[in-house]
Amino acid sequence: MDTRLQKRVSQCIIIWMLTVTISLSYLSHYASDAQKTFYQFGPNAHLMILGFQIDTYGKYVAVVSYSFINSMVRTLHSSFLHPWLINHIQDETKEKPHSIRSFAYEVTFVTTIYVWFDWFIYMNILLSQIDMMIIEMIADVIMSSTTTYYYLKTGPETTPLV
Repeated sequence: MDTRLQKRVSQCIIIWMLTVTISLSYLSHYASDAQKTFYQFGPNAHLMILGFQIDTYGKYVAVVSYSFINSMVRTLHSSFLHPWLINHIQDETKEKPHSIRSFAYEVTFVTTIYVWFDWFIYMNILLSQIDMMIIEMIADVIMSSTTTYYYLKTGPETTPLV
């Protein structure tokens, strides 16, 4: 399996992320105090998520816990349900037994509604404060690594679609 292109793309993305991080760090020196509230850490009077002030450690832990749990759910969606739809339902070369029709619609509805639900909450959390973005990123890295580990140790198998 040739992975040279993927390696180059990965390296380009790393360089891009470093460029953005360095640029934001540089620009933050010129930001006003009001603009710097995004770059705070932990609970504080300026941390607002969905209109709720996250000013105590109890509320902060609840948001962090939600982020980790939702990251698990997001990974289950993107690594299990969505690929199943693409590889088993949307692949026109595959046989689709009549018995999986209702399940296919269930997965379609669940994944579609979840994407919107997740997007709404995710954007509100990510755009509230820099530490929330870091927490979401760490949770996603943990879950993506877990999923990759699962797929690397799992071989091909012949199981029914449902």
